[in-house]
Amino acid sequence: MKSKFKYKIKNWHLLLATVLIKTSVLAQAPVSWTAFYEVGDNSFPPPATVNLKSIAYSPLNNDIYAYGPKFFNLPAQPSGLAFAKECGVVRFDNLTGSPLGSVYDVHHDNTTLIPRYDEAGEMAIAPDGSVYVTGKSWFNDAYLYDMVVIKYNSDLIEQWRYYLYSPGATDDSGIAIAIEKGSGNIVATGQIGDNGTGTGPDFGIVKLTPAGGLIWSRVYNTSGTQVDMPADVTIDTQGWVYVTGYSVSATNGNQYTTIKYYADGTRLWTRYYNEAGGSVRDDKANSVAVDNLYHVIYVTGTGENSSGNNDIVTRAYDSLGTVLWTKIINNPGDSRDRGYIVKIDDSHNVYVAGDVDRDATTNIVGDLIHRKYDINGVTLRTKKFNGSGYNCEFGDMAITTGGKVYLTGWCSGAVIPPAHGDFSFMAVKYNANGALAWSDFETPNDFSYGTGYYGFKAAINTATSEVVAGGRYWFWGPGSHPNQWFIRRYNPTLREGQDIISSTDESLPAVNIYPNPANTNFIIETNRENCSIAIVNMQGQTVYESKENAQQTEINSGAWAAGIYSVIINSNGKIMTQKLVKE
Repeated sequence: MKSKFKYKIKNWHLLLATVLIKTSVLAQAPVSWTAFYEVGDNSFPPPATVNLKSIAYSPLNNDIYAYGPKFFNLPAQPSGLAFAKECGVVRFDNLTGSPLGSVYDVHHDNTTLIPRYDEAGEMAIAPDGSVYVTGKSWFNDAYLYDMVVIKYNSDLIEQWRYYLYSPGATDDSGIAIAIEKGSGNIVATGQIGDNGTGTGPDFGIVKLTPAGGLIWSRVYNTSGTQVDMPADVTIDTQGWVYVTGYSVSATNGNQYTTIKYYADGTRLWTRYYNEAGGSVRDDKANSVAVDNLYHVIYVTGTGENSSGNNDIVTRAYDSLGTVLWTKIINNPGDSRDRGYIVKIDDSHNVYVAGDVDRDATTNIVGDLIHRKYDINGVTLRTKKFNGSGYNCEFGDMAITTGGKVYLTGWCSGAVIPPAHGDFSFMAVKYNANGALAWSDFETPNDFSYGTGYYGFKAAINTATSEVVAGGRYWFWGPGSHPNQWFIRRYNPTLREGQDIISSTDESLPAVNIYPNPANTNFIIETNRENCSIAIVNMQGQTVYESKENAQQTEINSGAWAAGIYSVIINSNGKIMTQKLVKE
């Protein structure tokens, strides 16, 4: 009975992941405007790393702010022979896309003509419109490049800056930043080149007040001189900080490393993960998110399995660092399945996104993918997209309050001669029910020389649910090779009420659970006869199953542990899930 029931649950997971929309009409992408912003003139070749690194809406004025590097020619030098790379923020008008202002953290010396090469990390915008950025910034000849956090007001006037740096002449770099709701405190993480004891690159974490005061800073080293590289940071409503990335182990190679700090900077726990277990592999966590209500921490990234192929691996921890579940996406392709981001919607569902290998014949042909889990790790849906068979790579994912999903990235394929290695920008929208609403491409019109559009970042305006995507355009031809940020806003007037839905009248079963939270007995009501019911706990264990039920079913939960449970209703292949809280 136990193995039989596990088989049924697996089938339900497949049903949840493959619910079909019988008839739908794909809408045209509602492009409002497209803007280009010069970040490297004809002096600089396309390999120049001037990618847009962050894009966000301001809650204060609804304008769009973009953050990344720009190349500057040094004066009195032949064009292209001496240049500097500086990082800055550009503000765009939300309605027209016109630049409203910019600020750059300039360090190159126009007198001695010494260039500097700063790097952008990430940007976050507070409810009051304050703009915070982190990255790698030149400090001086003694300390070289340091991790920096800078605060600007909404008009891009600098308010303060804070440096976190190694004791000696090594490079340090800020990578990710987040803002605490309520207090407005800022937390940033980056790589510290040397903490003064010769341990090599380590995690650096700093927590600051909105006024720029230091609350605490920490440096974390796994062991010896091995590399520790953070990738992402988040902070919950209690001020607890979560950092993830990877560390190098002599026995496991690169492994997921996730750390939790209390609000006062005390380290509560550190968790490592290696997919193959006990062998030298390449596992790198890329994103962390925390559920503020249920205190569940989610980490996703790319693991390496025992066959040497990459998978998308997502882990869920409780507040004490206990593993709740681990989910692996291993697409039936050759090797390239990569997880880049994890997000949580307002219903506490979890979304993981990246790109996956399409088939077993090659490891360079990919699809964009996003998978939706409930809080207990039950797969609710899986969606893949490749246009018309293009080779797609992932850029970013954004989710609206109502559960609509936007993906951006870039692709090559049928519309682009593959011999040139050129790329098209792409953006995709899914409605809350998982139906594909529209897809949008921006394709180069001249394939005589190297050229391409990329989609790196996406952001949601929480007030209106509109979306903006940002990336880069470059062209390499005789006498012309610009590097420009490419920014596209999608019209919010087509946001609500025009979602593409199924034309069939087969709706999902309606479910009502009461009392919820439950102490002992509770009732499940549905509008369907003979529904199958399964209830799963946060460890993925099934605590209840019934194949055929009346429209009202009473269940005794007296022996169950307190926690959150997933109630899965199956009515002729139509799946609905609800959360049950057991007190």
